[in-house]
Amino acid sequence: MARRLGGQAVITTSSDVQGLPTAELLGRERGWKLASLKNHVEVSAAMVNGQAVGVVWEGGEEEALPFDAPHITRYPDIEALKAARPAAGVVVSPRKMDLDAFDFPVMLFHPPVLAVGVGCNRSTPADEIADAIRTALAEAGLAEESAALAATVEDKATETGLLRALRKDLGWPLEVYRREELRQVPEETLPNPSAAAKKYLGVPGVAEPSALLATRGGRIIAAKRKFDNVTVAIAQGSEEGLHRGEIRVVGFGPGSLEQMTPAARRAIETADVIIGYKTYLNLIQHLAPDTPRIRSRMKEEIGRAKKALALAEEGKRVAVISSGDPGVYAMAGLVLDLVERETSHVQVHIIPGIPAANSVAALLGAPLSHDYATISLSNLLTPLETILNRVEAAAASDMVIALYNPRSAKRVQPLIQTLDIIRRHRDPKTPVGIVKSAFRERERITFTTLDAVDIDAIGMLTTMIVGNSHTFLSRGRMITPRGYERKYDIEASTTERIVQR
Repeated sequence: MARRLGGQAVITTSSDVQGLPTAELLGRERGWKLASLKNHVEVSAAMVNGQAVGVVWEGGEEEALPFDAPHITRYPDIEALKAARPAAGVVVSPRKMDLDAFDFPVMLFHPPVLAVGVGCNRSTPADEIADAIRTALAEAGLAEESAALAATVEDKATETGLLRALRKDLGWPLEVYRREELRQVPEETLPNPSAAAKKYLGVPGVAEPSALLATRGGRIIAAKRKFDNVTVAIAQGSEEGLHRGEIRVVGFGPGSLEQMTPAARRAIETADVIIGYKTYLNLIQHLAPDTPRIRSRMKEEIGRAKKALALAEEGKRVAVISSGDPGVYAMAGLVLDLVERETSHVQVHIIPGIPAANSVAALLGAPLSHDYATISLSNLLTPLETILNRVEAAAASDMVIALYNPRSAKRVQPLIQTLDIIRRHRDPKTPVGIVKSAFRERERITFTTLDAVDIDAIGMLTTMIVGNSHTFLSRGRMITPRGYERKYDIEASTTERIVQR
C-alpha cells in the first residue's frame, strides 16, 4: 500500500517489531494451511510475550522453521511436546488432530507435503472421484489441506471426471507421468502393485507409483485404496520435493490497464520473474515494478520459452507475457510444446487476454458479428504459399477476414498479394477497418474500402479487418449483420414479452 501511495509504512505490531510472524500467518509463504483459528489468540499472545512455545514438525524431512526466538523450542514429536507442557504449542503436520487433546493451547498447520496418486476407470464421474480421494485421506487421518498435488498416468490425463474433480472440487494441480516413467519405479517399493495396470498399460501400477514419483524421494504412507471405479494412494515427501515452479503464459490484451483482465494482472503481480518481448514489458512497466524482468527481442521466442522453463524448474513462478491472447499467434503453443519435448512436469497456466481482432473490432464497431477468419501474413514461420492458400479459401467463403502482422518495413509483398486475392472475390467497395496500436497511446483508426487501402499506412502494430458481402459502414461504425433481418421482421418486433426483473 505504501509503495502504491508513495508513502512510508510505519509498523508497530508487536510480532513485526520482534521479527515474528503473526501466529495465524505462520508459514503462509510456504503454503501452510491453518486447520482452525481456535487458540490463535492464546498462541499469538504467548509468542509476543516471550512465554515458552513448543513446536513439532511432522512435515516430512527436517526443514528450517520460518520463525525463531529464544523462547521457541522444537520438540521431536507430539508426545515430547505434551510432556514439556509449554504455555502454547504449534504443530506442523499433514495429520488431522483433536486440539482439545492438549492441556495447553495449540495451533495446527498443514504443510503441502502430500502427493495423491489417482487411477480411475473410463468416464468415472467427477463427484465419485472426489469422494474417493476424500475418503482415502480421511481413512488415513490425513488433512486434505496438506495435499500439494495429484498425480496419474498419461492415459488418464484427459479423463473429464478426473480433471473436473481436481480443478473444481479439490483445487489441486495434476501431474501427469508417461508410462516409461512409471516403469522406472521398482515394484518392490510399492505396497500393492497392480496386475491390471501391468497387463493393460505395462506399468507396475498407477496410483502408488504416480504418488511416489511426485514426491521426488518420499514414501507411501497410505497404500492403494480400491473403490468401485477409483484407486487412490498417498505419499509424503518434503516441502522442497513437492514445491513446483510454474509458468504463467499471460495475455495482457491490447496494452491498456483497463483492457487487462484481473486474472492477468494478478498473474503478473504475483510472479517471481517476468519474461517478455521488450516492447510488451514496457507496456506493463507499472505492474510489479520491483519484480525481476528478462527482456528479449523479436525472433527470440524460443529463448524466452527455454528461460521460463529453466526458472520454473528451479521453483520460480514465471510470467511469460504476450499482447492480446497468449494462444493467438503468441507464446502459449511454444511453451507447451517445449514442456512436452523436455518431458517436464512444470505446471503451465494459460491466462487469456483480449485478442487483437476483438480489440480492433470493438473500436471499429461490430465487424465480427458473423463467421470470420484470422490470418497472420508473417511468413517467418509459415510459408507464404500456405498463407496465400488460406487467404484464397477465406476470401472465397465470404467470411470476414482479420489480418494480423499485415506488413513490416521489409515485408510488403504478402499484403499486396493478399489484397489482390481478396479483390478477386469481393466488391471493390467492401468496407475495410484498419487500426494501429489499439487502446494504446498512439491509437489510429481508419475506415476505407477494399479498392482504396493505403499500404504505406500499415505496419506491424496494425490489424486489418476486411468485411464480407453484407458488411457496411454507417455513422463511423463498421457493421456485419448476423442475419436477424433475414429471419425476423425487425421493424415489427416489439419488447412486450421482455420483462425487466
